[in-house]
Amino acid sequence: MAELLHEYWETEDGGTFGVVSASDDQFIAATPGARFIFDLWASCWEEAMQGRNDRLGYGRYEPIEGVTDHVYTQDEAEVQRRYLAARVRPGDAK
Repeated sequence: MAELLHEYWETEDGGTFGVVSASDDQFIAATPGARFIFDLWASCWEEAMQGRNDRLGYGRYEPIEGVTDHVYTQDEAEVQRRYLAARVRPGDAK
C-alpha cells in the first residue's frame, strides 16, 4: 500500500494542508509567515484529512458528497520519494 507524506502549515490566513510536492513547497515558500506545524503519512486523501482533523481537534472528517476518495498509487509514492530525497523544506533554506 502506497503512502504519501502530508504537511500542515500555519499561515496568516489560517492553515494549509496537503501532499508534500514541489508545487506545494513553492506556495509555502511564497507565503509570508508560514510556519510548519506537523506532518503525517496516509494511503489516501480521506485518511490524511482524518489525521489532520485528529491532530487539530476537529472531530470526524466528512468527505464531500459525490467526491470519490483518492487512494495513492505506487507511482505517486515513487515521485514523492524522489522529490523528498533532494528536498529542502521551506523555511529550512538560507
